[in-house]
Amino acid sequence: MHDAPVETIESIEECIGLACELEAGTFKPGNISPEYSDGNTTYSDFIESGKAISRVMASAAGRELGDVVLDSVKASMAAQSGGNTHLGTIILFAPIAKSYCTGIGLDGLRRGVASIINAAGAGDSAGFCEAIRLADPGGLTPVNDFDVRAADTLSRIESESVSLKNWMAFGKDENLIAMEYATDYDITFGFTAPRLVSKCLETDDMILSIQHVFIELLSNYLDTLIVGKRGRQVAEEVQEKAELLLKSEITDAKLRDLHRYLVSNNANPGTTADLVAAGLFVCLLTSSEFYGMALETERDGIGRA
Repeated sequence: MHDAPVETIESIEECIGLACELEAGTFKPGNISPEYSDGNTTYSDFIESGKAISRVMASAAGRELGDVVLDSVKASMAAQSGGNTHLGTIILFAPIAKSYCTGIGLDGLRRGVASIINAAGAGDSAGFCEAIRLADPGGLTPVNDFDVRAADTLSRIESESVSLKNWMAFGKDENLIAMEYATDYDITFGFTAPRLVSKCLETDDMILSIQHVFIELLSNYLDTLIVGKRGRQVAEEVQEKAELLLKSEITDAKLRDLHRYLVSNNANPGTTADLVAAGLFVCLLTSSEFYGMALETERDGIGRA
């Protein structure tokens, strides 16, 4: 744990910005990085977006969850010209930031996140719906009801008083971020954050640890963005390649082989990157060793492979 908990707005803002920087600056197969752009979206777009998000979320205490998400998406889109860079990350970060800013504390961070999600009402669902429409992400997975793309969804959310957790539950079987909301962040608190900390302590290498946990996530879960854009078969093929990679030493050459495969198949594991970012944010708030290593990595220059 931190010797002194992160309590000031400035410190929360720093942790959010650093989590975004670590995620985007680490070379991860299929994701945008300092050395790889995707169309008009660049690494610089991710950095500027991360800074904008951090400023909005630093003042999450006392604000409605839906407003925090919608304002963060607005700030992200206004800060850069690459389009949607952080929608999934914003949705995952918002309850964590709100929980910590509200003063629930380190030990109760996950309980606070669960409490905030459970208390979020139809107004928050509407804010999320507007935010998703504004970001206009590609590869949205279909849901049985209250699909954000349906013209009447926003009015139905309000008229039928659909809580945020109930709305997210419609997508939990196909969407990893919706599943996190439905399970009180099982992946983030139960896997990603603990694995990032343990891997960093084992290797003393922040970048290598992020890469390894990214591959572990990719082997454990079908990436939502790949499923939405390329279908389950391609997502399953990517999962199999990640599983094979974990059976041997993860080298830079092997990561780049996987990167070339993903790029050639237009398969960007963007949801996996969002999960990594959420894990990084939790680690920065809860592990003094991890926080110190992250600052050292930032000083050394994050954008190395």
